Amino acid sequence: MAASFGLASEAALHGCRPRCASSLRWPRRRGTLHGMKAWIGATILLAILVLVGLLILLQRRFFYFPRKYSANEIEAAEKRGAIVLGYDTSQGRQTAFLFGTPPSGTLLSHLWIVFGGNAMTALDWIEILGECQLEAGGFLLVDYPGYGFCAGNPGADSILENSIGAYQTLTESKRWIIRRPRLGVLGWSIGAAAGLQFAEEFPVHDLVLIAPFTTMEDMVKRFTGVRPGMLLLDRFDNVEALSRVCAQTPPPAVTVVHGEKDALIPVSMGRSLAQNRPHPVDFHSIPGASHNGVFWDAKALIYAKLRTGG
Repeated sequence: MAASFGLASEAALHGCRPRCASSLRWPRRRGTLHGMKAWIGATILLAILVLVGLLILLQRRFFYFPRKYSANEIEAAEKRGAIVLGYDTSQGRQTAFLFGTPPSGTLLSHLWIVFGGNAMTALDWIEILGECQLEAGGFLLVDYPGYGFCAGNPGADSILENSIGAYQTLTESKRWIIRRPRLGVLGWSIGAAAGLQFAEEFPVHDLVLIAPFTTMEDMVKRFTGVRPGMLLLDRFDNVEALSRVCAQTPPPAVTVVHGEKDALIPVSMGRSLAQNRPHPVDFHSIPGASHNGVFWDAKALIYAKLRTGG
């Protein structure tokens, strides 16, 4: 007993703990440190998962800006000759508009399917196309889900479903169409992507694309600096879509119009989209034109394409 006491006392005199005390405390310290690291790692992982979830769930709020119609807008549109077409999709009740057509019973020989930008509604086109009279032709103005009077939420698949539903509703009515007319697609900004989707399903004769982007992934990288990869829900790829459309027989006449001062979608994207095609694409860069102003600056050119075909 005295020997043991002496060893303990000697350790105390030298400021040291007995080995038995050390062996009891250090493992506890290491265990606490390991637990803290695990907790920090789990917290970081959870934060990343939450961030990824939010990016997936909320990203479409950065791509689409729906606006609803008032009753006065519909009344004003009908006074200018717009005809409401109602139909149903998986998203619920949808509406599109037929505009600029000859009287009921007159066959349409040329029909343009029209797609707007992410902050546009179908009825915005009435002011834009109001002076463009087509001989025995007209415009089918497509709204996206969640826009105007349309139920649901916008996305690549639901937009395609809407455009197909609008066209089929018109053809099935047989008021203006008995045989298939010359089909054209007019699309502005994201509407160019929507129009190319439609053209893959229903071969068209004419394409007029205004301020188109190359791919949605390129657009995300342009504004964030990173590629979203598989996190991107609406993977619009106009480069591949246009290649597939141009491979149809016969290929459509394609016109691309882009403003040189476009700060949203750079003119280089429109130029890139038009280049290196097996069939020539009629590309027009409009000096001084912005993203929102390019149609007005190129109005005469676009009207001519709509009247005669792309």
